[in-house]
Amino acid sequence: DEIKPKGTYTLNIELTAAKTAEIGEHKLVLASTYEDKYFTSFESSDNILINVKQKTALDYDGIILPKKLTQDDTATMEVNLMNTGKSAIRNAKISFDIDGLETGGVLFIGMIKAGESKTGSANFQVSSSKLGDVKGTATLSYEDDFGKSYSESIPLSSTIIKKKAVKSDSDMDKKKSKFSLWWLFLIIGLAIGGGVGAIIPISINQSKKRKEDDLRL
Repeated sequence: DEIKPKGTYTLNIELTAAKTAEIGEHKLVLASTYEDKYFTSFESSDNILINVKQKTALDYDGIILPKKLTQDDTATMEVNLMNTGKSAIRNAKISFDIDGLETGGVLFIGMIKAGESKTGSANFQVSSSKLGDVKGTATLSYEDDFGKSYSESIPLSSTIIKKKAVKSDSDMDKKKSKFSLWWLFLIIGLAIGGGVGAIIPISINQSKKRKEDDLRL
């Protein structure tokens, strides 16, 4: 091809990074040969920098609510994030928006190197006034080494059930008092029954003895 004086020429070259190439800038040596109008040969070379990117992939486990939640209780979600890509993941975090549940804020995991995993836990306060089915979302967001943002919305659902009433101390004391009185009445009854049982044989024996004395006379 011919390049006219003060002209330009654009050459498009498709490059593919090796799977083992590190993320970041790599030096590429560009060598060229050309001739002038007198067919004199020339050579030149230059170094250029190119950014190498690798696949970004993030898997997760544990982003799920229990099937049932109790009013006014606290629930905990244990989350595991796994970097299955070739580049590091930065600023990984999870935010929640769930009807009937309050969280302590965003669950921040941070940086996860390629091939590694990190865990985190999120606590939820269950509403004391909400009952029945509830729905919401967890939004997982993160960035790659070049600052590109990624996000994924994960649906969540559960059922809030009514909290069982807890008996007060006074109710327990009344129950104990009734139980104690029942045993007391039983003991008294047994004691009285035993006394009557003892008196009857004694009276019978005394009457029998008097009759025998009368016969002797």
